[in-house]
Amino acid sequence: MLLHSAIRRHALLPLSRLFFSTSTSSPLSGGGISSRDPHFMVEFLVNSCGFSMEEASKASKPLAHLQSTENPEAVLAFFRSQESDLVYAILNNPTIMSLNVQHTLLPRLNVWESLFGSRELLLKNLRKRYWFLSSNIENVVRPNLNFLRDECDIPLERASLILKIHPTFIVQNPNSLRALVDRAEGMGFTRRSRIFLWILDILSRTSREKVDAHSKLMNSFGWSDSEFCTAIEKQPNIMHYSTDLLRIKMEFLIKDIGLTPSDIASRPKFLALSLKKRLIPRFQVMKILESEELWTSKGKLNMFFIMPDPKFMKKYILPYKDKFPKLLEILCAVAE
Repeated sequence: MLLHSAIRRHALLPLSRLFFSTSTSSPLSGGGISSRDPHFMVEFLVNSCGFSMEEASKASKPLAHLQSTENPEAVLAFFRSQESDLVYAILNNPTIMSLNVQHTLLPRLNVWESLFGSRELLLKNLRKRYWFLSSNIENVVRPNLNFLRDECDIPLERASLILKIHPTFIVQNPNSLRALVDRAEGMGFTRRSRIFLWILDILSRTSREKVDAHSKLMNSFGWSDSEFCTAIEKQPNIMHYSTDLLRIKMEFLIKDIGLTPSDIASRPKFLALSLKKRLIPRFQVMKILESEELWTSKGKLNMFFIMPDPKFMKKYILPYKDKFPKLLEILCAVAE
């Protein structure tokens, strides 16, 4: 029911009409070239798509079961109606040439348009990611969406936010998705969290070994498992960093800047800041201001390092640029 209602709201009927109106010969009319010559698809791809012989030979291998060019001609007509890059599309997913346009290709596009939320995003993804055209809607996509909605309390609207960025998330094996949810809950994340879907997305693209290494590292700095989960919920992208980079940042924040591990756990944004472009240069600025008694409040550390560059320049650099030109030199060096 979840996808049926979505499809009704975002039907691809105009797209269907566009396809059938731009096709020179309808695939439903029994057209197409039949041949028992195993090389007929190679010839077809060269003549119809502009492939080189090498490209055509590669793309034709998954299509060896086809007995005619009927489906390929229909698919080509469809993609030409959308101005897609045919060569790129077929080389990356040759099996789309064997899809029946009316019964398979267009229904799948119906579903994906409803998930992406607009025709524009659908076509944009078609130009970049053709793999989703071969994904199984009934056995993979629909069960995953229903599981997220019914058991994780994640509505389609929220799921679509992730799918627009990482559509591969929803085409993973349903058993793998359930295992991913169990893994997240085992770490201490709860399904009730509004960012639970984002946590799942991060974990789906991060190996268990890397997560364990990050957790062990933060434990060595005194973080509890609860603090680790809270920090990830506030700043999920830190899971993408290498363990070595996180260690260097933690050591710099604690030993040089003077933050406590708990300070960092409650404000993990510090870990998302660039060491070379933000943390180190602003620390150098801070030391100069401290030496001139122009910086005295440790309580402002959070804003000092996190505030946007224009505001930082206006507040801490420009008022002292004539008396202390070194301040401006530090910031200019970072910008270069």
